[in-house]
Amino acid sequence: MHPATLLAVDDNPDNLFVLCELLRQSFPDITVLTARDADEAMARAMATPIDCALIDVQMPRVNGIELCRRLQALRRSVRFPIILITAHATTSALRANGLEAGADDFISRPIDNVELLARIRVMLRIGKAEEALRSANATLEQRVLEATQALREERDFASAVLATAGALVIVMDREGRIVRFNRACEQTSGYTANEAIGRRVWDFLLTPEDVEPVKGVFRDLRDGYFPNTYENFWVAKDASRRWIAWSSTALVDAHGKVEYVIGTGINMTERLRLEEQLRHSQKMEAIGTLAAGVAHDFNNLLTAILGYAELARRGVAPGSEAMLSLTGIETVAMEAGGVARSLLTFSRKAPNRKAPVRLGRLVEASAKMLRRMVPAAIEIVTDVARADDLWVHADATQLQQVVMNLAVNARDAMPNGGVLRLTVHAEPPDTRNAAPTAVMVVQDTGTGMSAEVLARVFEPFFTTKPRERGTGLGMAVVHGIVTDHGGRIEIESKEGYGTQVSVRFPCCAAPADDASPPEPPPAIRGLGETILVVDDNPQVLAIITSTLRSAGYQTVSASDGDAAMTTFEANRERTRLVILDLDLPRRSGLACLKEMRKHRSDLPALLISGSIEADLESAASNDTRILRKPFQVQELGRIVSELLNGGQCDESVDAG
Repeated sequence: MHPATLLAVDDNPDNLFVLCELLRQSFPDITVLTARDADEAMARAMATPIDCALIDVQMPRVNGIELCRRLQALRRSVRFPIILITAHATTSALRANGLEAGADDFISRPIDNVELLARIRVMLRIGKAEEALRSANATLEQRVLEATQALREERDFASAVLATAGALVIVMDREGRIVRFNRACEQTSGYTANEAIGRRVWDFLLTPEDVEPVKGVFRDLRDGYFPNTYENFWVAKDASRRWIAWSSTALVDAHGKVEYVIGTGINMTERLRLEEQLRHSQKMEAIGTLAAGVAHDFNNLLTAILGYAELARRGVAPGSEAMLSLTGIETVAMEAGGVARSLLTFSRKAPNRKAPVRLGRLVEASAKMLRRMVPAAIEIVTDVARADDLWVHADATQLQQVVMNLAVNARDAMPNGGVLRLTVHAEPPDTRNAAPTAVMVVQDTGTGMSAEVLARVFEPFFTTKPRERGTGLGMAVVHGIVTDHGGRIEIESKEGYGTQVSVRFPCCAAPADDASPPEPPPAIRGLGETILVVDDNPQVLAIITSTLRSAGYQTVSASDGDAAMTTFEANRERTRLVILDLDLPRRSGLACLKEMRKHRSDLPALLISGSIEADLESAASNDTRILRKPFQVQELGRIVSELLNGGQCDESVDAG
């Protein structure tokens, strides 16, 4: 607190001197300023902060009351007390005028020094108190401003966090009305905060089946049972559904009563989709593994069927009905091997074998086979004349599988008969296709499909057929094959009006030599050479040994890896060739071959496999050939002859 400063104003110099002396003697620490008139007093007050003023009322030109009024303007910013000094007893009118002008006290002459000093002390204390109050008010105002600013910053920070948080944050009052709807809520629902605030979630964001359960959760939270976790669907503005996982709590007032319910949610929709994809991937992996195992046994059976059919042909007259039937058996058996390979290609367990294929002829050949599978009430119409020069780079067996799957679906859609139309034509280049496109169309006059069924037609395991008639994999296989060949598939269908499936493939150039490949040279008959044959399937083993013996070879055989090594040791010097199935019990075919070649490095070998997905190309060489099941015995005889007579070939042979 600074030393006090008093201002004394009187036009009488004697009175002013006496007053100043009294003040300096009584208050040695104070500063006394003097003025003889109003102008001088105003100048003093404006130049120096005043703590108290003593003003004589009777002054020339401007009296003390008017000076008091002028000083009042200064005191609006800094308050200091004023005592008016009168020459006679103060009247009520004078006192009223002085108080209205801003005076705080009056004292009359003759002045009682004790009373004057007491009044000054009171006024100084009042001044100090007012100054302390002003300081306290200023400090309080500053603190209020700082607190307000901190609250504003905290509010802005919280708003920014809520706005940018990845989690959904929704705040509801006790009636369930939304009072806060953050940006994540807007992005997830499609509704803006302005559209949502004031509404209840169950009035526009929930599925009908979720309304009552969510209301129950809200009532529990409002009644104080929190925190709470639950999950439900939100229906977005575009009618799509979002699966939300919520963790909710409540905000209570000073009395413990719930004021607001706060829900924090995470959009689980994408996670659910990824989980479903993972389950589907695992399911497809399981199918692929199962199919690979089944294909091995299936191909062994097909090999036996082909072998027995060939043995039977030797005793049948050419051109007879029996010969035609045996030829049909061989054709169907080879196609069955292609079916297994198509399924494994769909499950990504086997590579396909692509080459230029004349699409029109393939469809025409498929149509001939279809006539045996389609009831007579269904008419098959083909139109491939315009497609004789359309070539596509494809696996012929897989394309045939596409035709068969689509045709079987068409057949099942026409239980009372109808027309199955197969057409192939070309499309010129356009904005979607930079090169000419080959289009295959399979059209039926059957029952057609609803929009709901059409939307799911390519889903694996989805079928509208009875359990005993459909697996739900047919169209999924078709889609996988077409996509793998760089094509696309489009379906048009309407209930009661049939279905049209259009499959488009990019065209490729015709092969340099379109002529049929020359017939391979006939196999040279054996001269009694000994061949070791190893296969764990007894039918396949019997077919191979029987074929070789009838071709002039001697055979020794075994049915597992250990037996193969024992038999080889017993016939090491006279064995000219070894035929090994790769998937043998106890020891694999490759392991057996490596061990045998430690003793006979020049031993030629033919490796056979019923496992379609196995990558065997690296094992092929001049003295090691690969033959995949199912195979025909003529192919077996040719390869054996080449190996024993120094035939050169570094490619594996695909008999299917």
